[in-house]
Amino acid sequence: MSSRNICNTSNIEMSLLQRYAMIYCQQPKPYGIIRCTSPSRIKQRTRLLGALRRRLEYLETEFAITETMCTVIAGWLETETVDIDNYPVRFHAAIKSQDSIGWQHLFAGRLSQEWLLLQEQSTTVTKVQKRHSSVWGASIVEVLLSQFIKLWEL
Repeated sequence: MSSRNICNTSNIEMSLLQRYAMIYCQQPKPYGIIRCTSPSRIKQRTRLLGALRRRLEYLETEFAITETMCTVIAGWLETETVDIDNYPVRFHAAIKSQDSIGWQHLFAGRLSQEWLLLQEQSTTVTKVQKRHSSVWGASIVEVLLSQFIKLWEL
């Protein structure tokens, strides 16, 4: 069984999201498009955060996780930095881990496993059976990738 790297697959086999992620990863400072200050890009960033918040609410994510994740991403988009001291200690491992991966890499589908652990440990009561954390994480990545593509399309 061979493992395939995204760069080794043919364009025919790659989904649209994977192609955009590959393009994103090969640029010198790809997140510049995310942090661009043109009015259309700022408006799309607002839509991105709204879409993420709606997805987290749909997934019945604990309010504290939703609020922290959205606030941290919004802060990074604004200043390109995250001050861990502004967030509860409970979230420090996820923030540090994502920081070491790189916040810009969220938009290429690289979500820290620490966020998934927070979701797993959450005791929020849901209307339906709580989704497995990997399904939860994949759903978040889907929103981030699709919103990143919309930034490219502006």
